[in-house]
Amino acid sequence: MKRYIYYFMIIGLLPVFSCTDGLDLYPNDKVTVDNYWNTAEDALRAVNATYSNTFPQSDTYGCDLLFLDAASDNTYPQHSNQFGNFQQIALNAFEANHAALQELWNRRYVTIRRCADFLVNIGNVNMDPILKNRYTAEVLFQRAYAYYYLIAQFGDVPWVDHPLTIQEASSIRRTDKYAIAKQIISDLDYAAANLPSSYTNEEDDGRVTRWAAFALKSRICMFMAGDYRKSSPDQKWYWEQARDATDSVITKSGKSLYTLIIN
Repeated sequence: MKRYIYYFMIIGLLPVFSCTDGLDLYPNDKVTVDNYWNTAEDALRAVNATYSNTFPQSDTYGCDLLFLDAASDNTYPQHSNQFGNFQQIALNAFEANHAALQELWNRRYVTIRRCADFLVNIGNVNMDPILKNRYTAEVLFQRAYAYYYLIAQFGDVPWVDHPLTIQEASSIRRTDKYAIAKQIISDLDYAAANLPSSYTNEEDDGRVTRWAAFALKSRICMFMAGDYRKSSPDQKWYWEQARDATDSVITKSGKSLYTLIIN
């Protein structure tokens, strides 16, 4: 009988000893935070991930900048498809579960989450500091672009600058849109200072440039300045910032307006 008891005790202890090392192993079939953020290539892939929702396909609820202007005085939609989504918004003929607004909210916060992950971890990567600054500038541009959409449509929204825990996500509150605007304008100043005027490599086509940062800053500042007939906090400052950013694009970028060709 004692022999059987010993056998059972030994068998019962085997899982304790045999599983300890296995539980300590990192996953071998996927990337985790613990085994990422080591090389410049890791950083580049993280930057690229922030671009995926910058210009979504135009048939996805009309969530790109051209369609967004249909909710303003800048354009008028003559069709009832994607443009119609924002025509409804402009006319206040929509409900809280409007598909385009839900899509806009979800896509922008996916981008913001990816930007937060990059900004928290990029300091761990040993790489060329100039390139690191450029990558950071690209990500700050993407975050500013995402938040411009959000404050334009929703006003005060949650500010996220680090990956949230479940507890934080369930209790986060809205941040004043003017505070968000000041932060993303500062981010765009950093972006303009650290982004190139253009790229020489074909694989970099489509990446944001210094002039894109100035152009977005101007647009945000004009939006925040608001109706000239109504006062808003720092209205004069916003108009001055918009003027200076626009002047940089017009006088220094070497770019010009499209030339219209009659068919």
